[in-house]
Amino acid sequence: MYIKAGREAANVIPLRSKIFSLLTFEVCMFLSSAIIFSVHLYLKNSDEKLLNEGVAIHGVITDKIKIKKTANKGKDGYFYEHTLHYRFYFYTREYTGSNLVKQRLWDKVNKGDTILLVVESDNPERSRIKSSDVIKGIIPTLKFVSILPFAFGIISLVVSLIQKLLDKKKN
Repeated sequence: MYIKAGREAANVIPLRSKIFSLLTFEVCMFLSSAIIFSVHLYLKNSDEKLLNEGVAIHGVITDKIKIKKTANKGKDGYFYEHTLHYRFYFYTREYTGSNLVKQRLWDKVNKGDTILLVVESDNPERSRIKSSDVIKGIIPTLKFVSILPFAFGIISLVVSLIQKLLDKKKN
């Protein structure tokens, strides 16, 4: 008797509550997609601003590091990350930095070579190698990651709308 009454009470959920619970997931997906994409745009604009408005100076390569990764297999069965470390002087103070770079730039330079850098004049600790061979990995990753919740939100919205139409036809 109590079980039957509980089932009947559960089936009497108001329509407004059902719609709200269905749309909550979609709204969360769209909002998370918007937030992630906003971070992507901010980082992209920030990097472009550094390249366009930063101060160009010369630095010196202090180290070349090649790290073997097994996550993505390349020709020889491994994927390598190539990092260049550098130092530079800005207004008589020494700063250091590093960037992930493509293999072709990594192969071209040696320790002690001079390299062109871009430095933010207000914050010299923010610098990067001025080359198209610098890998900006987080930006494409964020762009891809922002697409996933957006797609899940659209799929979920379509499924819930189809479900609502089917429920209306039954009634």
